[in-house]
Amino acid sequence: MILTRKEIAKKAGLLLDTNLLLLLIIGLHNRKLIGVNKRVNQFTEQDFEILIRFKNQFKKVFITPHILTETTNLLDPKMYILVKNLIDSQLLEIYTDSKTLVDGDVTCFVKFGLADVAIREVATKNILVLTDDFRLSSYLVSYQLPVYNFNHLRTYFFS
Repeated sequence: MILTRKEIAKKAGLLLDTNLLLLLIIGLHNRKLIGVNKRVNQFTEQDFEILIRFKNQFKKVFITPHILTETTNLLDPKMYILVKNLIDSQLLEIYTDSKTLVDGDVTCFVKFGLADVAIREVATKNILVLTDDFRLSSYLVSYQLPVYNFNHLRTYFFS
């Protein structure tokens, strides 16, 4: 299900999961690397366009330090300046200490790890999570938390 503009306006913002943040950064750096770079070879340039169009519907785009750490660990250091520019201009960081996250949802932590339990915490703040991780999106849906699986956006935009 795709949110209406009115429903989007009610959300506090959008959170991008690691793979989609990678797609955003690599696509902004050089679209021709999409589908070629091993970190985003599951995506197409059309996916990048969908991501941009969807992201631009939100006033605020959030990340966590965990997502940012995972992302930069997977990027070529030549792209770090682009990451810095995004942090300076577009991305808002939400931080919750690890103990609070793990104690808050041990089940999620054991199943998915620290980055995803941080994502779950952000989702409780009426922030829509955009991920391509089916297991994580299913878990969030089971708790009635706001989440879209990127594959559903593909279906929506391609149909």
